[in-house]
Amino acid sequence: MKNQTIVKYSLLCGLFLALLSGISYFFAERNIVLAAYVFFSALFSCLPLPYLLASPIARIRSLRRAQEAGITILNAAVLSHFAEASTLVLAKNGVITSGHPYISELVPEGTSQASLLALAASAERKAEHPVGRALLATAMQRRCRLQNASAFSEVKGRGAEALIASTPVRVGHADWLIEEGVAVSKSLLARAGKIADAGMTPLFVSYGKHTRGIIAIRDDIPDEVAPSLHRLQRRGLSVHMMTGDPLRTASAIKKQLALNGASAALSPSEKAREVQLLRTHGHIIAMIGAGARDAAALGEADVRIQLVRKGSDAESQHAAEHTAYDVRLESGHMESLLSFLAISRKFASLTRENRTLAVLTWILLVPAATGVFHPFGAPLVPPLITLLGVLLASLLIVLNSLRA
Repeated sequence: MKNQTIVKYSLLCGLFLALLSGISYFFAERNIVLAAYVFFSALFSCLPLPYLLASPIARIRSLRRAQEAGITILNAAVLSHFAEASTLVLAKNGVITSGHPYISELVPEGTSQASLLALAASAERKAEHPVGRALLATAMQRRCRLQNASAFSEVKGRGAEALIASTPVRVGHADWLIEEGVAVSKSLLARAGKIADAGMTPLFVSYGKHTRGIIAIRDDIPDEVAPSLHRLQRRGLSVHMMTGDPLRTASAIKKQLALNGASAALSPSEKAREVQLLRTHGHIIAMIGAGARDAAALGEADVRIQLVRKGSDAESQHAAEHTAYDVRLESGHMESLLSFLAISRKFASLTRENRTLAVLTWILLVPAATGVFHPFGAPLVPPLITLLGVLLASLLIVLNSLRA
């Protein structure tokens, strides 16, 4: 039940009880002063002030603590939502990894390394994906001779293709190339498996119906990621990775970081369905995403978090402008998520304590103030004492909130 609803009903119930008590004592005692005495005492006992103060001060303190820790909270409601989160979903590129991919190895087949790199870079000239820009930058650095490409298109979750000399050139996953009728040798598939087992992404490059080789892409995992994720797991979060990379690459990273789960070879829409599936199982989902490919999945999460790494690529910056993030981790370090978790859980705990105290105040004051115990010999509680009781409870809640 929303706080506004509780406050509204407490005021209505308070007014009803005050009128009922006052009228009852007026007809019982035929004393207008006594009736007014009971009326105001009952009315004061139902004041929602303690309940109203249960979360605002703790929230302000928590927001200030978060700001000091380099955490920008764009939606204050996530303070309580993240405290209840059971699953943390992470994108791979730019979240688990640094977001700065580079070429680790060139494995040509029937051509040279320079020709393989030039072919892939020519096809990826117009790519916005960090991998495409890494291919182009490396080719330019090595002074490869690039060819003109046309009809460039990205097949999300699969790769990219373009026409060079009226011949289709594809750069992407092996499964996609095979679906397009490209011949892929067993030796290349075996080599790709070893590349994936090392946590790298094998990109197959084809010209027409023939594979020209593999480019191994590595995106390093910052040293602080593994210990931070382990500490989050010890605090009760299940950590799940989603990526468009092949299954063997995802499995290698899952094993390396001891993740609870990993979903691979996903398109942007499939990532969104994966988050929906987790939610249908009763999980409260917090997700850290980067790039336009994570926007749909972020839209399905309960808490949307942006990890701001230094030198973020243009795609991530563009996605940040068009994604309604709830939280920004300005430090760019995964360990700041631990601080946010501690802050949010402290806020949730204090809010529960404060609301419990507010309800106990009502339970103790309302029966005494309405004169329920007066027929059994108990004295009537003066309105001033009732009001002081409400103010004392409010003061205790304020002091408790300052612990946030």
